[in-house]
Amino acid sequence: MKSLIKVFAVLLLSVMPVIASAQDKKILKQTIDITEIEHEDGTEVSVFYMPDFDQYYLEVGNMGVGGEIVQINFDPIFVLFIPLGSTIEEAQAKLEQFKEHAKGPRGARMETLGVLAFGYPNEEELEPVTVTARRLLITRQLEFSVTRGEWIRAAYMDRADIVSLLNGVKLHRKLHPNTK
Repeated sequence: MKSLIKVFAVLLLSVMPVIASAQDKKILKQTIDITEIEHEDGTEVSVFYMPDFDQYYLEVGNMGVGGEIVQINFDPIFVLFIPLGSTIEEAQAKLEQFKEHAKGPRGARMETLGVLAFGYPNEEELEPVTVTARRLLITRQLEFSVTRGEWIRAAYMDRADIVSLLNGVKLHRKLHPNTK
């Protein structure tokens, strides 16, 4: 297992300089951060705007691979992005919808579109994402899952994170009232 991690780390380190030095606009896209939350374990969730696509996105985070019960998080490269809309009002409404869904009954499901991508979302690769309400002992979570063959890729977001991102979007709207 340690050798697999070393091989993966060496591969990642060999690819990073190429990505960092790329000057092609197709690789590096402009993003405008609206709000973000960084957790103690280094993971982050955020809401940002991409002028190239005229779209707001929710960055859910890295996804695990596995079945419906067990997920193994080993993919630090691919991230799930959920389009929230082309205006800040639409983004706020979609986050409100996620917040209410997280309060729903355990196992409640809804469908949305998302992009599992490296670095930045791509409008042409939208695929269905199942959003399932989960409850742990004291927290409520949303599970964002994408089915690929027999495997399920899933990422989890606490309701508290959704509320914090929603409050950040509301604050951004107050500070920048002329934002589209």
